[in-house]
Amino acid sequence: MLDGRVGTCLDTTVTFAAALEQAGIHPLLWVVQGHALVGWWREELAKLDAIATSDASPMVNLLDLGMMSVLETTMVTDGGTATAHDAMRSARARARRTDEVLSVIDVRVARQSGIVPLPSRRRTASGEVHITEYVAARHSAPAPQLVGRTRPQADAGGTGQATPVPPRVQQWKNALLDLSLRNRLINFTHRYAVELVVPEGQLGALEDVIHDERPVRLRPSDDIDAVLAARGARSARDLPVEHLLDEFAAKAAVYTDVTTSAYATRLRGLAYKARTTEEETGANNLYLALGTLVWHLDGKDLRSPLVLVPVKLVATGRGDRTSYRLRLDEAGGSTPNYCLLEKLKATHGIQIPELAEPKEDLSGIDLDAALGAVRRTLAVKGLPFHVEDTAHVALLQFAKFRLWKDLDEHWETLLRNPLAAHLAHTPTQEFADPAAPTGDAAAPELDELAARCPIPADSSQLRAIDAAIGGQTFVIEGPPGTGKSQTITNLLARSLAEGKRVLFVAEKRAALDVVKSRLDDIGLDPFSLDLHDKGSKPAAVRAQIRAAIDHRVNTDSEGLSVAGDELRSASRALTRYRTQLHERNGAGLSLYSAHTRQLALNEAPASMSVPPPLLGEGNEQRLKDRRSLLVALPEVAGPARPRTVHPWGFVTVDQVSDAAWSELVAAVQQVDRARRALPSDGSLGRAVAAASTGDDLRTLARIAASRLAPLHLLDETRTPLWQASS
Repeated sequence: MLDGRVGTCLDTTVTFAAALEQAGIHPLLWVVQGHALVGWWREELAKLDAIATSDASPMVNLLDLGMMSVLETTMVTDGGTATAHDAMRSARARARRTDEVLSVIDVRVARQSGIVPLPSRRRTASGEVHITEYVAARHSAPAPQLVGRTRPQADAGGTGQATPVPPRVQQWKNALLDLSLRNRLINFTHRYAVELVVPEGQLGALEDVIHDERPVRLRPSDDIDAVLAARGARSARDLPVEHLLDEFAAKAAVYTDVTTSAYATRLRGLAYKARTTEEETGANNLYLALGTLVWHLDGKDLRSPLVLVPVKLVATGRGDRTSYRLRLDEAGGSTPNYCLLEKLKATHGIQIPELAEPKEDLSGIDLDAALGAVRRTLAVKGLPFHVEDTAHVALLQFAKFRLWKDLDEHWETLLRNPLAAHLAHTPTQEFADPAAPTGDAAAPELDELAARCPIPADSSQLRAIDAAIGGQTFVIEGPPGTGKSQTITNLLARSLAEGKRVLFVAEKRAALDVVKSRLDDIGLDPFSLDLHDKGSKPAAVRAQIRAAIDHRVNTDSEGLSVAGDELRSASRALTRYRTQLHERNGAGLSLYSAHTRQLALNEAPASMSVPPPLLGEGNEQRLKDRRSLLVALPEVAGPARPRTVHPWGFVTVDQVSDAAWSELVAAVQQVDRARRALPSDGSLGRAVAAASTGDDLRTLARIAASRLAPLHLLDETRTPLWQASS
């Protein structure tokens, strides 16, 4: 090959490897589909565990860590204008296609295993045959260690004993943290994301630009110059790296994987979903995902983002000239994918402190150091995973994890609260509030408290405010319109006046706005820090804190003192009025209760006077007995005072004395006995039954007392002659 100056990719690769070995550098042979690359170790003691490996993921990690390098030999030997840097960059891109890597051979390990090249035969012009046996050069000193590079070290185990997490707290954490493959933070897909074409090595620079609050312009993948298109470029991935770097450095622009025809629709839909989610949940779920861990679990290939930066999509222009820019959401910053860290810890026992708590630089975090830490950890553990330098804009549910992280780090502080400790340790028992008043505690002076509340409140609301100020634990329930917002506002105002710090949270933004508006109306706007949505931006928080510090109030102490005296004077008068109004008499009635009973009575029945001696004095039991008798009077007196349809309804009694009443009763009894003695059958019985008045009875009595006339004479009385004669 050296004589003829012609060779395949495999020929040039082996030749380069031989030259590296003679120079004392340990070479590697990368065999990919239809091609070959030469590589070399950049650390003296590094080597593979075997002569060859077909698992490309660990090799890509070592490549990205800088422990090895690769070179595209055909770009160096074709006589073109490509530089060694171009050849190395092209080889890295080819090596990162892990599905195309067939094998990586470590020449040094092969030599240690006794594998050497076959002797070569060469015939000279005179016909003499020379046999050459390949012997690798021996060097007296090892290759120098690269400055600033260290071999990856194993994770150091801690010696401290952590406080065990209570089972209930662990249940709360499990409910907040979704480690299943349904979580896109674990099983990320491109379907719901827009990928950015970031120049190699510029991932950290992109994160810095975003944190510097510089908008990053997103360009369609086919929005390329005519000159580059004429050279065969069809999309951003076909563009030279120098062009991508110039676009990013000079114009802060990066290409997307979306064509011009779908650009507006795709990004508009993504921005709309992000805005809708933020309005409904109060949290921005649009993130710039930087770096991807390519790994597998239970036979399933997975891709998981490593670092998340909250961003917003901002549209500029209209119609066909609409373009989108990526801006930092000031409410947050670069955050590691803690869901992935927990998943790796649970499944593989991997802990990556450099990613969990990444170092910060002047703009956000040191992204390159964080991704390098992941690669080193994977290399030390020997796991067949690797990290890709990728960037995606996607909607990711990361809000609950913030709650999980807060609970994971501060659960001991949370359990200092009596209610939280009760729910964690003794949830099945009755809660004993240590701040609750005892049975002998005096009732709160609600009038004094009402005077110190900026919004009018009734007694139930004031009792709730007093309990809250006292540190009690309770729940207030009430339908709409019952004054919950007013009570909360008074509670916040009184708590601030007592020097307390209050965190007010609500499920919906509308509830926060109502209370915030009421606080503004009573002059507490400078002392209420809005940590929701736009109010949580650092600039807004600093402005609110500065306003609170600079706020000054001119108080009228004398006027307040006079108003307090007037209140106490009026309160004493009202207290006396209340006491007299509700003070009970010997009958167990107060003026208020007696008046209430009088209003409840119907005006139709006539009243009956009850003599005071009948009720007695100072004997409550006698009063109850008399009241029971009077209540039962209608049933008892019914038979003695019949209704109008009763046979004795014609009898009237007006101012009858006791003696006359006794005679009347005796007469009635005598009449009843005589009535029962009358015959009820025969002719006389029928005649008595036909009598309907007292005169009829008297007539029958005279007839019965007279001498009886003959029957034919009585019959004669029915004739016309008798009637005419009479």
